[in-house]
Amino acid sequence: MRQRMLTAAVSVFACALMVAGCSTTTSGTAFKAGEAPQDGGPAAEESGPGPAPDPRDAEAVDEALRQLDPCLLFDMDVANKRIGEPGTTATPRGPHSCMLTPAGEYEPGGEPLNVAVGAPVDHMTRYTGKPVDLGGVTAYELRDYGESRNRCVLTIPVSFSKGIEFDYAFADSDTCPIVAEYATAAVKKLQDPDTLKLDQQGRPFSRWDGCTFLRTLLGDESEQYRFAPNRGYDPLASCETFPADASDYSQTPVLSVRYNTVGDSPLGDPTDIAGKTVFVYQQSSGCKATWAQTDSKTGNEHLKDLEFELEAGDCDAAAGLAEQAIGLVDQAPPPNDKVQRPLLYGPDERDNGEKGACEHFGAPNNREECAPYEDDVTVPQGKEAIIEASGEDNRVQCAVFRDAIRDIYGPEFEPLTFGAHCIFVEETHSVAITVNVTPAYPAGDYGTDESLYSERRETEFGGKQAVSFYDSGKTAYDIYLSPDNDVAAHGHVHIGVELLPERGVLVGERKPDPETLARADEVMTKVVEQYFAS
Repeated sequence: MRQRMLTAAVSVFACALMVAGCSTTTSGTAFKAGEAPQDGGPAAEESGPGPAPDPRDAEAVDEALRQLDPCLLFDMDVANKRIGEPGTTATPRGPHSCMLTPAGEYEPGGEPLNVAVGAPVDHMTRYTGKPVDLGGVTAYELRDYGESRNRCVLTIPVSFSKGIEFDYAFADSDTCPIVAEYATAAVKKLQDPDTLKLDQQGRPFSRWDGCTFLRTLLGDESEQYRFAPNRGYDPLASCETFPADASDYSQTPVLSVRYNTVGDSPLGDPTDIAGKTVFVYQQSSGCKATWAQTDSKTGNEHLKDLEFELEAGDCDAAAGLAEQAIGLVDQAPPPNDKVQRPLLYGPDERDNGEKGACEHFGAPNNREECAPYEDDVTVPQGKEAIIEASGEDNRVQCAVFRDAIRDIYGPEFEPLTFGAHCIFVEETHSVAITVNVTPAYPAGDYGTDESLYSERRETEFGGKQAVSFYDSGKTAYDIYLSPDNDVAAHGHVHIGVELLPERGVLVGERKPDPETLARADEVMTKVVEQYFAS
């Protein structure tokens, strides 16, 4: 079944950064806000909704990653010092992923340190992860420490959508410092990626990346889909598709490639297809075909095959794609003479396209609706005019609350608009403040569900009727005020303060902070006195 894991849930740590090419190198260097990139492309727009496009050429980045040997990213001096056992080796886990195996042995169920090049990176990777400095290169750390094991994933972006991940889980150990030491050593190596080039003859399927392979396999049909690396043991060698029409939820082709021993646990009935034994398995949604394409050349009995899995809408389609794929594997991929240089971002370069305050806003979807607030909005005179203007332009809400929030919460809070809301955010991602001024819905309608909210009370701010309440965990606090001094009348002014989990923790707790939440009372009082007193 396809793995649609949120980036925040992280998977195999991707370790691929720079790779030198044998032909043209493409700079595509990231740039500071408002500055032109070194390749002469346009400066990033900092206004308007939605993320800016990536100035790096996607094909050049993919070629650089395909050329990189992930096993060479491990510094064996660091490994020998930490592990203290002779014979520690780096073992390929797929064409573009590798793991560190003590004493040269890998057993299923073990928890080696993994690295994968070309792992998917998105806004939530950066928003949820804690920025850490690796010798001048920014990476994003995510901890998942639990009772049975402590897992740490460190992601180093090499484009807006791909990166290198190191992933390590172990019981009773603080794994993040360990991962950071290996990643820091890898960053030093990646300053000269030509020294890390992969021997593609000795690493089956490494000439390809999964999405290029799947596009080639689908031919004209590929126009119907969007493509992205598929999380798993080897994200770059794998690929999943999404319908170009976002309203279509039908099963679309998914490719997963790794080094494995197929005979250990295949599901489905064995069928001869193009000279290979293919296991075709009907799933609850769609059908999967699994087979061993060739020897993986790893020398490990548990990883002896180049394993392919192809999912499609039905078993006839899966078998048909498997037959074509078996014949395509040994062919050369489409020619590409572009290679991304440099691959690593510098300390002052942007690794994402988010504009202004949107970089610090955590909504995973509908990013095209996020727009940083611009200082060209004038608040009209009179409460009726303000409410009408806010209904037509949600930036007016930001202008109404901006001075009060900065005075009470601090100048680090920057506003943005998203959907019908104005939201104030800051770079630590510990507090978010949502404000609204709207002619719709009475203030008294809010906070009435006792299963969700607590301590609801009717009160006043600046002489205007309002209701206030907490969420059940007392980590969020809302005030809905009636500008007409009647909570049963339509129209309200709202502020909601939410305490957010610690950045860098996969499942972080929201810790109550009554003092921070209570400051919303001061903000609302100032706003009423300034704009809604009449």
